Amino acid sequence: MRRPARPATLTPLRPARRLPRVGSRIAAILVMGALVTSGCSTSSSGAAGADPTASTELKAEGVGAPDSSSDASSSTAAPLYVDGEVRSGDNDLGDEGSSAVLDYWTDEQMAEAIPAEVPETDEEVRAEIENREALEKDGPEVVSDPVEGTDTTSDRKATDVTNFSRTNGKVFYRNATDGKNYVCSGSAVNSASQRLVATAAHCVHGGPGGAWHQNWIFVPGYDNGDRPYGSFQGAGFRTFNNWIDFGPTAQGFASDVAFVTTFDNADGKTVVDTVGGHGLTTGGSTFAYDVNVFGYPANIDDGQNMMACWGQSSMTAIDQEPFSGISGCGFGGGASGGPWLTGYDDATGLGKLKSVSSWVPMNSVETINGPFFGTSVRTLFELADTDWGSWG
Repeated sequence: MRRPARPATLTPLRPARRLPRVGSRIAAILVMGALVTSGCSTSSSGAAGADPTASTELKAEGVGAPDSSSDASSSTAAPLYVDGEVRSGDNDLGDEGSSAVLDYWTDEQMAEAIPAEVPETDEEVRAEIENREALEKDGPEVVSDPVEGTDTTSDRKATDVTNFSRTNGKVFYRNATDGKNYVCSGSAVNSASQRLVATAAHCVHGGPGGAWHQNWIFVPGYDNGDRPYGSFQGAGFRTFNNWIDFGPTAQGFASDVAFVTTFDNADGKTVVDTVGGHGLTTGGSTFAYDVNVFGYPANIDDGQNMMACWGQSSMTAIDQEPFSGISGCGFGGGASGGPWLTGYDDATGLGKLKSVSSWVPMNSVETINGPFFGTSVRTLFELADTDWGSWG
């Protein structure tokens, strides 16, 4: 693989070297000339008003009429690609999933996987950029609190040097449309099932004309091919119909989030029990907040190290759909789905999930943007947490 040049604004920090955090203050134009000022510092790890009971459409691929309401979602068992054949996921795989899927992801397959490009906005989509008031006036609601994991087999810990968090990790999947292997980013989220991983919707489904991705796995704490906590195969996906039906448009980007229910790892432990889970915050009236953004951008160290970027976000909009954005991170393809965390604690490597990396402006990685987590995301989260064992 070609090794892209590292942007000059990024200084990777290694845990073996007790160096101070390095960063820069950057003033940047976000999109279409909307001038914002945002501070963003970066580092890498070199070591390892919706009712929760509201009805949703549970549809198989290609079945059912589109429902464009903001909280309508779809769920499916994660499909498998084994021995050249596509198989529907089901409930007959026990708690640890299919060994064939785990065998599929050899070190070579992982190394050759292509970064899922962060979707770009084009001129038509970016027709109108404006500040606007938040959709929800009430204060943010803490839906889930962070929790630490119990796995003590690895000596990797979060430090103030690397911002390392074993709760974050790398996502691998096979695209059902082109048959190629891709990578994204994701994070474990605390819930009753202890099985949920948050990522971008485009990291589980191809959007209009596409399909659910196959052989999906999450590798927490991934580092240069090392899988210190094992791999967690996707058991099922849940995401908004707006992404499935509208894809990379303002309406689709506003719904570019998904929760994946995962099987146990080879040790028979759930992902949250193993590496802990971030909390979840939804609602509120601000798009500007102090945030730590994590991911595996392929334009930095070939995506082999977890990268962190921290600073304050700013509000942007596409066609009057509001988003949070942060400038100066320089995250390219592969960072999609990485967590945006508020209240991040260096000591535990935990925070509260407030968004995920979704899209960038055309031909630029200077800024990265994420959807607003309203109460519809709470509904999505709560439905996903009951999905385990529900697929036929």
